Amino acid sequence: MKSTKHLWKRCISLLLVLCMVGAFILPNIKVNAADTDADLWVDPVNGSDANDGLTEATALKSIQAAKSKAAELSADQDVVVILKSGTYDATETIQFGKADSGKNGHTITYRSASGETAIISGGKRLEGWTLHDANNNIYVTDIPEGTELIRQFYVNGQPQRMASTEV
Repeated sequence: MKSTKHLWKRCISLLLVLCMVGAFILPNIKVNAADTDADLWVDPVNGSDANDGLTEATALKSIQAAKSKAAELSADQDVVVILKSGTYDATETIQFGKADSGKNGHTITYRSASGETAIISGGKRLEGWTLHDANNNIYVTDIPEGTELIRQFYVNGQPQRMASTEV
């Protein structure tokens, strides 16, 4: 009798443990295929904004195109915008509003591809550098008309000190 009572206690304990584990696991399981995430790929080198962006091979080129497509897809599912390595040149300010955070309870997330680094740059490339003073390693170039105040200056990805006077 004692062994049967002990067996029932063990069975009930095991059942309670399984119920507790199920309570943590089941809410995270997606059952409806419409609820799965949509990956939206963006590649500044090999992408094209004429593509659909739904696979790495059919990646979009710009963040602006991805932003529009992600807003459209988020009506039915969560969207993960995956940015491949490279520099995304922002020729104008990228603004995110309410529509860009998802619809109908779905979300839009932006991230770099696994193990890669995406750079979003609003900078302008300055061309035509000439050596002005070899002893002090000073180079000069003309800044295009209409260029706004330069706040940061990089050479080969490294921040540099700008001259404080005209040469």
